[in-house]
Formats: sequence, C-alpha cells, structure tokens
Amino acid sequence: MPAGGSATSSGAVPAAAAAAAAGRAVALNGEPARRGASTSAAGGAGAGSAPRLRRRTWGGPAGNVAAAALRALRRRWDWTVFGVLCVFFYLYVVSVTCVIIPWLSVSVPGMSNLAVLSGTAALALWCFCCCVLFDPGRVPPGWQPDAEGNARLQEVKRKDGGPRFCKKCQAYKPPRTHHCRVCNRCITRMDHHCPWTSNCVGHANYRPFFLLLIYGTAALWHAAGLLVAHAWHAAHALSTDRVLRAGPAARVAAHGSAVLVWHVLIEGLALCLALPAAVGMSSLLSFHVRMVLTNRTTIEWREGVTAQVNAPSFGAPPPRSQHPYDIGIYANLQQILGDGPEDWFWPPLRPAPGGTSFPTVFDADAAAANFGLGPSFKL
Repeated sequence: MPAGGSATSSGAVPAAAAAAAAGRAVALNGEPARRGASTSAAGGAGAGSAPRLRRRTWGGPAGNVAAAALRALRRRWDWTVFGVLCVFFYLYVVSVTCVIIPWLSVSVPGMSNLAVLSGTAALALWCFCCCVLFDPGRVPPGWQPDAEGNARLQEVKRKDGGPRFCKKCQAYKPPRTHHCRVCNRCITRMDHHCPWTSNCVGHANYRPFFLLLIYGTAALWHAAGLLVAHAWHAAHALSTDRVLRAGPAARVAAHGSAVLVWHVLIEGLALCLALPAAVGMSSLLSFHVRMVLTNRTTIEWREGVTAQVNAPSFGAPPPRSQHPYDIGIYANLQQILGDGPEDWFWPPLRPAPGGTSFPTVFDADAAAANFGLGPSFKL
C-alpha cells in the first residue's frame, strides 16, 4: 500500500505541475487566447450564417469632440442651466422685439444697437456652452510628482512636507489641483464650482468662463440701458400727451391702454432680471480681472497661498513673500488667455491642454533676475 500510494502521488505531481504551468500560460497569455477563441468561434459562426453588420460610429477628431460634448450635455443638463438659457433668450428677445425694432426701427442707431447686442449675446452664449460642456481639467491617471520640479517648488499641504495626496481619489495632486465635492474628483487649477453652469471652473475651461463674464456683462448692461431708455421715452411721451413714432405709446391711440400695460409688464420683468444680473456679473468680472492679472485662483485667494524667499546669509533684508505663480501681467495673460492679444478675446474651440505644471517666480532665471537671491524658499 505505501508503494502504491507513493507511485500514485509521484504520478500526480507531474500532472499537477503541468496543469499549473498551463494555468500560468493561460493567465499570462489570456488575451491572445481569448482573441483566438473568439476568432475561431466567429469563423465557425460565419461559415453557417451571414456576417454581422457593425454599428456606424463617428470618426475623426470632430466626431470625438461631438460625442464628448453630447455626453457632457447629458451629464450636466439640469434645471439651473435650463433656467439660465431661458433668461438669456428672454432678455434678448424682449430687447430686440419690444425696444430696438419698434422704437429705433431701421435706422443707424437701430441697426448699430442690434448688431452690437447680437454680437455680444452670441459670444456670451458660446462661452456659456463651453463652460457647461468642457471638462474643467482632469489629472492624468497615474500622475507622479516630478522630483526636479519639487526641488524648485512644491505646494506642501501635509505636515511631513510630502507631496499633496488626495485621500478620496487615492492619487497625487499636481500643483494648484483641488478635489471638488460636487464633481467628486480632482480638478486641475481649480477655481471654484459654478452652480450656474453645473460644472467646475478649472484649467481647461477658465478662459471661456472669463470671456463669459466680459461678454455677458456687456450684453446685460446694453439690454438694461435700452430698456431704461425706452421706458423713460415712453413715460415722457405719455406725460406730455405726445405719441412716439413707434412703441407702446403709439399703440395706445389705436388699441387702448391694454397694450401699454402688457408692454410695461414684459419690459419691467426684463429690466428686473437684467439689472441685478448686470450688477452681479460686473462685481464678479472685477474680481476675476484681479485674479487674472495676478494669476491667482479663487481658492488660492481665499487660502492666501504665498511663497517666501529666504535670505541667503545673515544680515540680509527680511524674507519677501509673494504669490508663487504671479510671473508678470503679460505672462499671466498669455498663460490664461492665449499666446497673443489677437487670440485673447475669441472663445475657444476646445479645452485648454496641460494643467499639471505651471511656471513660477522661483524658477532659476526668474529668481536671479527678480530678487538676486538663491532658490531657497518655502511655502
């Protein structure tokens, strides 16, 4: 019995080893094996049946951009975005159909106001769509801090002085990157989460957001000015019993006061929407103009992110602190809006690339030129 048992076990060992080797081969080469099996299965099926038609898909970069835009629209479309678009179209339609066309008619002032208002409104609408559809900035998978870059500058948020690490995403965070609780992921150069666009404002879509503030403020103040001027002229005409050449006062004589009341309600509601929106966007624009000129984000402004240049020797002047990413007004504008002034005020066609590294005043050349000090500093 022992001899037979040993023979059985000795014969089982090579068989088990062969099975384990085959299992490792399948594990290591599982993808080719599956591909070959599927190919043979497809060949066997094709011999007895007609080939299966493939679904047509959009190809090329344009198709990829369109598909990404549709996915983003389905993901971010909500009642807030719908309400903003409704208010936008309401103000534009009222300004054109109730003020410009009936009051100014086909004249140089009328056509000039129509062209300017339509242009600023179209640019604002394009920038708003970019803010909604563009991805604000995504950290590349497996991103690791650069050792050489960290030797010059490193945003230290941990007590042990290590690189910034996101516990929720379980990944390292590049400089100026923060985790958004609403989007539930890290955003490169995150500025804030905008509830009106249902999206974050980050490195990839900050330029259309800033241009939205410019064109939206201009369009809102233009519409509010037209509504106020038209209301003043209508009130002045009624008080002096004169009839304007067009507009609500002209319709009173033919159709009675009901039409005037209707127009007063429509234009009054438009003015109540345009004025607060214009004031709010103006204040937000003035704030972000300062942020762009100094190359700060709203989070960095709130947290007071600064860097300190230490004196190289005893008896030197006291340390000087400043924002590390403020590299000069023109360079800041180039980094945020584009290479040259001819590109700054045109809405972008695609999100901005990059977002994991930014030049600082503590680069070797900048530190030597600006301070005449060594690169020793701390955040």
